[in-house]
Amino acid sequence: MPFRKPRLLGFGCRGWFRSARGVSEVLAAFVTTRAAVYGSPCGPADCPDPQRIQGVGEKIASLFLGDVACRYGVFPSTSRRLLQPVDTWVERSAVLLGATQGSSAAFIVEAAQARDHEPERINQGMFYFGAEIARSHYRLKQALANLDEAEALLKGHIDSLSRAARTEFIVAAAVR
Repeated sequence: MPFRKPRLLGFGCRGWFRSARGVSEVLAAFVTTRAAVYGSPCGPADCPDPQRIQGVGEKIASLFLGDVACRYGVFPSTSRRLLQPVDTWVERSAVLLGATQGSSAAFIVEAAQARDHEPERINQGMFYFGAEIARSHYRLKQALANLDEAEALLKGHIDSLSRAARTEFIVAAAVR
């Protein structure tokens, strides 16, 4: 059978599609999630590796698997650091909170588990706060150093979203 590129959606167990990059821990998380979602168990050797999809690297695979795990509440018992996509905002936030450069995923998992929280949710919050609320390294640094500043930024963001929602409602009512 000729090699075909799989699509991002509709993963299926295909014997001809095997991982060549050794991401067995992420794949184990995927298999666990897939089995819970679809009720179709398959071994790591039989299920696809998301990184083999054209354009999908480590960060996107972690993002996808982390989102699926959060959506369905299925998490691997080990290696949760592999469900931590680390972009600029997550890296900056983690370093400002005490992580060493390049160890953000492990830092998030350890800090979350020490407080009985889900590291994937903390990762999502770090990304959203940095990218959508702080929107600059300077404001992020100020907010993480002073929680009153963080609260003020968050309140301003919520107010902005509320104004946008009201405007959308008014426009939708006018169109009817």
